[in-house]
Amino acid sequence: MTVRRGVWVLLLCLLGAGAAAADAEQVAVGFPKPGTRLVFDKTSGDRTERLAWTVVDETAYRERLVLRLISNAGFEFYDLETKSWMATMLHGKMQEVFPHNGQLSSPLWVGKSWPATFLYTRRDGSQAEQKRSWTVEARETIRVPAGSFDTFRIRSSGDNLTITLWYAPELQFFVRRVTEGMVQVEQVLVEYRLP
Repeated sequence: MTVRRGVWVLLLCLLGAGAAAADAEQVAVGFPKPGTRLVFDKTSGDRTERLAWTVVDETAYRERLVLRLISNAGFEFYDLETKSWMATMLHGKMQEVFPHNGQLSSPLWVGKSWPATFLYTRRDGSQAEQKRSWTVEARETIRVPAGSFDTFRIRSSGDNLTITLWYAPELQFFVRRVTEGMVQVEQVLVEYRLP
């Protein structure tokens, strides 16, 4: 009876280790290829704006190599090395961080955490240093208007602001992003086209 119980305990441990290994699957962070078109609905309060971003090329910004996206309303820059957000120009208003906001850290796996410190320049030109901690909370399938995607849910809380994004390895970009603070802003992917 003791041997049989020991075998069951061993089997349960092995099954548990297999589940933990599956949860800890590591996935490299990438970025969409030039020519990729990503269309988002961005909702802030009761206002929704449709932004159609196209991945253009690599360029330089503030002495860093960046990946550039352009839209009908402006541009965005993402750090080439980390694939993390650096700057957005929308309707003539600039918002940026330096060196980047640290939202991604390759590879990703559930449970991974990392710090980020950066200088944030607000649209009014004032600056403040921010320290954030990012955590991959879960691997989950979510449905957005563009379809159903397997994602990593990544969250950061701090400085009266919580950011949650759902990064889809299939697209190598986020398919949903929610910023909660004084105002809630949500971006959801409504359509995409690969080159």
